[in-house]
Amino acid sequence: MHFNAISSKTAVTSVLFAWLMSQRVKAGLNGLCPPMGPVLPPATSLRTDPGFDPAAITLTTKLQELTSGFNYSAVSLGVMSIHEATPMFEFHHSPQNFDPRGVSEVNSDTIYRLASMTKLFTILGLLRTEKVSLEDPITKYLPELRDIHKEAAVQDAIHVVDWDSITLEALAAHQSGIGADCKALPSKD
Repeated sequence: MHFNAISSKTAVTSVLFAWLMSQRVKAGLNGLCPPMGPVLPPATSLRTDPGFDPAAITLTTKLQELTSGFNYSAVSLGVMSIHEATPMFEFHHSPQNFDPRGVSEVNSDTIYRLASMTKLFTILGLLRTEKVSLEDPITKYLPELRDIHKEAAVQDAIHVVDWDSITLEALAAHQSGIGADCKALPSKD
């Protein structure tokens, strides 16, 4: 009798747990995933919160400590609110050794090369459409790459890229074996 009561209690608990989890799953359908706990309205004036200035000072101090050894790398960080026209927080670090082709001091108007940051958003967008597979060869989308080898001065494995073996994933992860500023690609300026 005791065993049956425990088994029944376990079964009821399991069913209840499964039901509760299914409700969570239903709540997450169609891209909706409500946060746990009460849903509060977004803050509209964080800068006026009494804890904001001490937090900004602490963050600035930590960022200064972190970037103090960056002798060749510039860093800019800004935090904006959709409810305010000016940045809530800004931090800029100008390196001691800077490239003379650029600026000697970075600020909120400095333009950075984003490099692979834009690639991240492109890849995420492609994955979301589900029309592109990262395992696809690049030649599926750019078949003209198959003929580029004809323009190479030397016809060997070092100078000619086997484009059919390079996948979108390999390109996105910088594992394609193709160097930056590849001279095997014709310039189309």
